[in-house]
Amino acid sequence: MLRRQNIGTLLLLGLVAEVVAFVAVVDWIGAGPAVLLGIGSTLLGLARLRQVGLSSMAGLRAAAAGRPPREDGFADGALSTAGAALLILPGFITDAIGLALMAPTAREWVMGRIGVTALSPTARRPAGGPRTIDLEAQDWTRLDRSRPK
Repeated sequence: MLRRQNIGTLLLLGLVAEVVAFVAVVDWIGAGPAVLLGIGSTLLGLARLRQVGLSSMAGLRAAAAGRPPREDGFADGALSTAGAALLILPGFITDAIGLALMAPTAREWVMGRIGVTALSPTARRPAGGPRTIDLEAQDWTRLDRSRPK
């Protein structure tokens, strides 16, 4: 487990890395565009946070309506929220990590590393599993009865 001293050292190293990254970006594109890029990433993070919040509300409504939640919905939402928060924080390294967490494949990779079920539906199905499910007539009912047979 990390001690307070180690956490402080890691935070200090992160701050130094962010300052070095900012100086490199300013040297590369100039001070004005670097500041505008930082403001733009903050606005993108705020928009993403709003989108994640609306998605979470939709998930809660679906659960209240009796539909089962996704197995990985909590972890996916938590990683999306973390990505949005990293975009809101100032710094280009945190922005890069936040942008990476906006991609479902990156969130899937992180969840795989921490032992959470994968995002993609194909990852849940065994590779050699059946593509057709054979049911008896009493095992299913047609939901859309207005469609012609």
